[in-house]
Amino acid sequence: SHKAPVSSPARAGGAAAAKAGAPAAAKAAAAAGPASKAQSPFSRWWTAFQSAPTVPKVLGLAGAIPFIALAPPVAKHLVSVLPADVVDNSAMIQVCYGVTIVSFLGAVHWGVAMSSSLSGPVAARIANEGFVYSVIPSLCAWPAALMEPGAGAVVLSILLPACYGADYGRRNMGLPQWYMALRLPLTLLATFGMLLTATRHVHAQLDYAKELTQREKDKAATAATK
Repeated sequence: SHKAPVSSPARAGGAAAAKAGAPAAAKAAAAAGPASKAQSPFSRWWTAFQSAPTVPKVLGLAGAIPFIALAPPVAKHLVSVLPADVVDNSAMIQVCYGVTIVSFLGAVHWGVAMSSSLSGPVAARIANEGFVYSVIPSLCAWPAALMEPGAGAVVLSILLPACYGADYGRRNMGLPQWYMALRLPLTLLATFGMLLTATRHVHAQLDYAKELTQREKDKAATAATK
């Protein structure tokens, strides 16, 4: 009934094995540590952005160029690249381009809803919501094409981030994971370009108002001296 005593060599062997296994366990913990930690928002975005296919990534980034290049403060420095008529009417062209892009962003959801292979009442509801939402951006954007470019640019400066917010809310309803990651920098660039145009026209209107006020003052001063 007595337990056999553990010999000293056995104790030494167990201690040596534990000692030898400690570095391996430490290495495994170190390797698993970073992976187990939550990624930062930027890391998550960058990972999703890198996963975007090359073609939509290139086309998307190229599509953001007109928003910047056609902003009047930028277009006036591109007279050696752009035709004179384009530079003179860059704000109007930029607004019309923005209207087409906002319409395209809505149309994405029409395509997603139309291509859905899911069935059932929940899937039907999600698809119908996608169909309805897909036409809203274009209905909101087309009046901007009829406005003075400064006012149209203000409208699009609101619609572009609003579309991003609505798309973000539907990001798990058929959109690929990389889509919103790609949309983020494109939305920022497009909105920045429209704000450049809007700001420029606001300053132009203020300068015009000051000029009119000065003219009225000059007329009043001239009439007083007569």
